Amino acid sequence: MANQRDIVEVVFDSDLGGNHPAIILSNKLVQEIEGYFVCVMMTSHNWDDEFSFVITDDMVMNPMGRDHCEARCHLINFVPTDAILRNSHRNQLRIEPFKQLIKKIVTIQPPYSNLAEIFNLYHVSTRSKSIRNSAQKLVSTPGCGV
Repeated sequence: MANQRDIVEVVFDSDLGGNHPAIILSNKLVQEIEGYFVCVMMTSHNWDDEFSFVITDDMVMNPMGRDHCEARCHLINFVPTDAILRNSHRNQLRIEPFKQLIKKIVTIQPPYSNLAEIFNLYHVSTRSKSIRNSAQKLVSTPGCGV
């Protein structure tokens, strides 16, 4: 099972280029209950637009060895836990950049405008049925405090 902030390889629609690395936004409880995780797609293409969240080597646990990397903040997917192709990336976004990423997603994605609120509610009560049943099913690591 993958952890929140992990960078993993998953299948995206062919119109998005197929397999891509992605950052896991949800935590293990969502994966255990729903059998899915929530992630945002990453790319090495430099789009330089309002949907880009540039990720540099100092923002991850291990250097990525890429000239450019970014998360595409409008490409949020719900992915079955068994759909991770491989975890050869063996990397994770650091906590502060993860908070910044969530804020960027909230800023550009009106459907996810309550994402930070859901994160904070989950931090208070990890077993809250109302949170588990929320439409977003998006939760954070305790202490993340988005």
